Amino acid sequence: MIEMLGVLAIIGVLSVAGIAGYSKAMRNWKMNRAAEEYSYLIQGLLEHIDSIRKISTKEEGDVHHGLVDVIKAANLVPETWTEEITGRNDRLIDEDGNLLQIFSRSQRLVIDLYLGGRVKTDDGDVSTNFTPEFCRTLFVNVVQPLHSALYESYFVGGGTTLYGDAFCGTANRKCINGLSVAEIQTACSFCSKKAGSPCGLILEF
Repeated sequence: MIEMLGVLAIIGVLSVAGIAGYSKAMRNWKMNRAAEEYSYLIQGLLEHIDSIRKISTKEEGDVHHGLVDVIKAANLVPETWTEEITGRNDRLIDEDGNLLQIFSRSQRLVIDLYLGGRVKTDDGDVSTNFTPEFCRTLFVNVVQPLHSALYESYFVGGGTTLYGDAFCGTANRKCINGLSVAEIQTACSFCSKKAGSPCGLILEF
């Protein structure tokens, strides 16, 4: 009887470990899939970057020209994503609830990635589902490979501003290309420390 209980205990431990391992594998798979979808979308937009930049002018300042209609017409929206209707034509939500705002502003393509979504509360907007793991996955698999096309990347409200190849290299302009794992963790930790605020990663091209 005691031996049987021991066997059952071992099976229970292995089952828990197996479930934990499966859950971690699924999380990694979902993050990598999302990164692939983001890359596909951005690469598709970059094929039309000259036309997108001409949609806006520098004289307009902070005026946004939403691009969701353009993205849908080019068949760049994954089937599992949805459009958030706000009248601005600039918001998409991926399968995991992350919010993307995509628009032309001051002759640049701008993509706001609200990691963990953006939910209004009595205390302001927050990203309720932010995870530093997804932030790091995006930096490694999406942001860094775009180093030659990017102008800059930064977080809403502060944190580290990083620059693309053509705009970095000076003392106060750190290059996106060549960031170490530790530097990526530091960049993503900015949102981890901003409890009660949305985590917005901004990409400008």
